[in-house]
Amino acid sequence: MTLYFRHFWLSAIIISLGILLPAGLYILRQRKLAKKRERRLLLPLSM
Repeated sequence: MTLYFRHFWLSAIIISLGILLPAGLYILRQRKLAKKRERRLLLPLSM
């Protein structure tokens, strides 16, 4: 029973990582793009 439970925990962790990692990378990429866009918008204003 404990062995099964351990396997369940491992699979749950792996699944959550598989979901969270791509989501986190996507969010980071979007933030970088947003920062670039903000900089582009700020440049004409400063000039």
